[in-house]
Amino acid sequence: MAVNPGCFNWEKVAGTNDVSLFAFGKGANDQDFPSLYIYGKVQNDFGLWRSTDQGESWEKIGRHPLGLASKIVTIEGDKNEFGKIWVGFPGNGLAYGIDKVASGVKERHIKKPSTCGLLKNYPNPFNPETQIEFQVRKRSHARLSVLDINGQVVAILLDGVCEPGIRKTQFHAQNYASGIYLCCLQIDDKK
Repeated sequence: MAVNPGCFNWEKVAGTNDVSLFAFGKGANDQDFPSLYIYGKVQNDFGLWRSTDQGESWEKIGRHPLGLASKIVTIEGDKNEFGKIWVGFPGNGLAYGIDKVASGVKERHIKKPSTCGLLKNYPNPFNPETQIEFQVRKRSHARLSVLDINGQVVAILLDGVCEPGIRKTQFHAQNYASGIYLCCLQIDDKK
């Protein structure tokens, strides 16, 4: 979609939507152009994203929330060190992270989780849906259920074999009453 308000020809960067924050950082492999960072959605997946090819493709480098706070108010890519990003959190100060990238661009070493369990859901509180994440240490049968405050199962989100890693699923609560809901993750025979 090209727009011409004034003397610029603007073109939307494909795949990006709902961008909250934007920053530049040091280019990968001493490129002549900077890395681009966004905090927002790429292909409708919210998180912290980086492009090393001027917005042609995006790599997710952080999920939302980042674990320190539920909201980021500023991001800045380090101008001297590729992969280092500074983030500011309301009421929680400033932090930085360094993305450990093996080749300098795409390849990452992803460590298998050492434990199984539920991770934070987002958003929380939610209306009418939330994304629930959990991790599986080894190939296992997993059952993810949602319970009401009385302990009654209201939905089974997953009941099958999962490979090791972090998994995501959505809980759509449009047909349920407002209130508190609990998640129960059973891996093989353990809850």
